Amino acid sequence: VNLLDNLIASVYKADNGIIWIGNWGKGLNMYDRKTGEVQHFSSQHGGKNYLPNDFIHVIYKDNKNVIWIGTRDGILVYNLDENSFDRLNKYYNCDRELNLENHRIYNIIQDKNNNYWIATQHGLHMHNLNTFETKSFFSDTENEQFISSNLVYNILEDKDGLIWIATSTGLDVYYPD
Repeated sequence: VNLLDNLIASVYKADNGIIWIGNWGKGLNMYDRKTGEVQHFSSQHGGKNYLPNDFIHVIYKDNKNVIWIGTRDGILVYNLDENSFDRLNKYYNCDRELNLENHRIYNIIQDKNNNYWIATQHGLHMHNLNTFETKSFFSDTENEQFISSNLVYNILEDKDGLIWIATSTGLDVYYPD
């Protein structure tokens, strides 16, 4: 397969069978297994194949079938109509963007209340796309709701709605109630 690089950081299989392959430092590949064709997106390409950051940490599809790309410089959203990537504020046409530029995005989930949880090296961020309000969690022990480390690698919602938070110094749990 003609990939941008062999150092793979993320993989996602789309409903149409296309395999999305995120490289570490080289961009994103969309591999069509039926035809063998690969479409490349990176900072080295222009036009619709341009990506502002080539470190693709996570590829996530939400419950509205929108694909989010977590990079070393924030979040990009796949614009299916244009076959290109936009920043959140442009995609959702809102000037109150969850500003995660210069943040490494390690994981993205959507909870049962449709909040987006975003794990970064600068804390955990819960974002509501309906109100564009954000609640951030940091290892600041002066705050009533704090996490054990600002370096958050992974998050998971369990069947009871608890949010499990994997950090560089331990495991935390957020109780929504």
